[in-house]
Amino acid sequence: MLSVDDILMDAIHEYPDLTVHLTLFNAAIAEGEPEMLEHNDIKWITPSEIANYDFCHTDEEIFVKIMGKSNGFISGNTIEKLVYKREFFDISTMCSGARVVSTINADGTVIFKEYKSGSRKAESTYKGTCSLTAFEILCLRIEECISTADRQEVYVDDASEELKIFHQFGRVQTMDRSLGNEETDIGRIMHDFFEEDVAEEKSDG
Repeated sequence: MLSVDDILMDAIHEYPDLTVHLTLFNAAIAEGEPEMLEHNDIKWITPSEIANYDFCHTDEEIFVKIMGKSNGFISGNTIEKLVYKREFFDISTMCSGARVVSTINADGTVIFKEYKSGSRKAESTYKGTCSLTAFEILCLRIEECISTADRQEVYVDDASEELKIFHQFGRVQTMDRSLGNEETDIGRIMHDFFEEDVAEEKSDG
């Protein structure tokens, strides 16, 4: 039995074939234990653990608010953009070679620029988009990773990667992809974001 209080928020998400409207209430278990009626699993987690799980798009908006409210993390609207650079080692010249610079803006626009070794002019530009909720979730996952980081993972490959966080009022944070904890690191968070949350729009030669 639940003791239901006031409404926390409403979340609406439009899928191609339907629109989902969820109303979230502040509530507490007054009696008994939760019982699964539709889902395959049930588990209690803390707000700080939310970023370790994947949820449907409608749920993500709710969790952004819960994570921000409970932990005081940065919110996407305090960040102007994120820039992730991946640079490959050129064995022929024994120095830095081709690189890809990805810029994720707070309005959901994503720009990928590819550069040849030694060139300052982008060889190609790819444009994409992400939802504002996906940007918020990305920022929260990054902040959670930073705040709990206790190690630098060792990557054995021919690339170096770093993330720059551009805050409002000119503050910039720079960190290597290897910064992280037992669960994840900056590199894995960024690669998951590009793979799962970015929809490519077009390519400019």
